[in-house]
Amino acid sequence: DTIPEYIRAMLIEMNKHCSKILLITERKKLAQEAISFLENNNIEHITARNKGMDFGKWYVALKQINIESWDRIILLNDSMFLIRPLDIFFTWCNNNSASVKGLLNSNERQTHLQSYFLVLEKEALLPTLKYFKKYKRFNKKRKIIRVYELGLSQFWRDLDLVLGSFIDINSMRTGFAQNPAYFLLE
Repeated sequence: DTIPEYIRAMLIEMNKHCSKILLITERKKLAQEAISFLENNNIEHITARNKGMDFGKWYVALKQINIESWDRIILLNDSMFLIRPLDIFFTWCNNNSASVKGLLNSNERQTHLQSYFLVLEKEALLPTLKYFKKYKRFNKKRKIIRVYELGLSQFWRDLDLVLGSFIDINSMRTGFAQNPAYFLLE
């Protein structure tokens, strides 16, 4: 199997902002040209069954690393399509003191950071790993949303960790009662 171009573009962009990248795929066997791409860009590769969607794969990866040696971990899924460099976002991250940062927040069901792009700073890493170890992986989408998509933001708030959103839907002039991704497409 190969790595789609839009994912390659994101990996190259992330390489500008990260000291280490770990790509998690479901497929164990990659085409030689995909392996060469990863090696040429200093990207590590692990596999994980698609149980629990992104959170299940992140759970597998977080268990495999020495989390205490990291200062920041970025959880990013493959639904992101890069349309411009992320320099502005990472400048914001570097100048923002929040413990957990997201690209976008949502008020759908309850206020939370959208999980497709999360930046966890050092003080959030160990508690997040413990949360993942407590809940492990699920197959049922509703449970994944309740426990991880919504539950993680609540868990972090309960620990008094500050959450920040690069695009804060509550500060937009029109405001969004629920998930802005549905409305921003227009």
